[in-house]
Amino acid sequence: MPKHKLDNLLQKIGRPAYQILPIENKTNETLAKEQLLTASKFGGDPYFEAGEQWPICGKCENAESFICQLDLRQAKDAQLPSSFGLLTFFYCFQCFPWDAPQPGWTVRNYPQADIAKAVSIEKPAPKQVGFFKKLFAKNNASENSKVSLVEFKSFICYPQLDELDEIAEGLAPEFKSLQAEVEENGKEDFCDIYYQTIEQSGQDSDNFGTIIGGYSQWIQCFPPDLKCKHCQSWMRQLVQLGSEKKLDIMFGDAGCIYLSICDEHPQEISMMLQCF
Repeated sequence: MPKHKLDNLLQKIGRPAYQILPIENKTNETLAKEQLLTASKFGGDPYFEAGEQWPICGKCENAESFICQLDLRQAKDAQLPSSFGLLTFFYCFQCFPWDAPQPGWTVRNYPQADIAKAVSIEKPAPKQVGFFKKLFAKNNASENSKVSLVEFKSFICYPQLDELDEIAEGLAPEFKSLQAEVEENGKEDFCDIYYQTIEQSGQDSDNFGTIIGGYSQWIQCFPPDLKCKHCQSWMRQLVQLGSEKKLDIMFGDAGCIYLSICDEHPQEISMMLQCF
């Protein structure tokens, strides 16, 4: 198979994205408290505005854990809807929801987040929970998770093969032709060639880390029902949240949470968790 055919295909499907990397030893000591409330970060005190309350899990009625906040205005090349600003994410490690519409997770979007609007809200004290829930929660997240500012690193993101097969309807003939050409040859595996070509293209990212935009790097497989409930269009990645062991943030066994949107209905955010 001529390599240039696959290179041309990758150029058509690659999406700009941002890898979110914790900055070691850069925490609340580097910024004033007011600045830290609006900064992109893992852990610490989340951004709130006047009149809001801390998110409460609809199942166990305990306060959800604050995981991170990311200012999507810093990810201009990710081609996300302009309605997104500072995104905050909360998760209930006691109930451990796997997908929507299960309760226990909250996304809040602040298009015009600003230091002048920021307020601090104390996290409500936990209610009594059973022994096993306490044990399960303890093994997955610390209530006093570490705080870390982050940096945004841009790169070009490519889909996994099973997602490409589902969503790239306009490229189906070209894609199928490449697969058939490799299969006829019988000496190479198209899957190996595909991922080797991506690696050789210079993509430098942690596939299962935190990513803004681009394509979800599914741990298990591409969910075939990832469609907007309003228009049945394929949803695309808003943010992928990877486990951060050094920050005491673990989604099961080093899993990822995937937040997806439909461009026509961006207010509807879908959540899904997959683990190794």
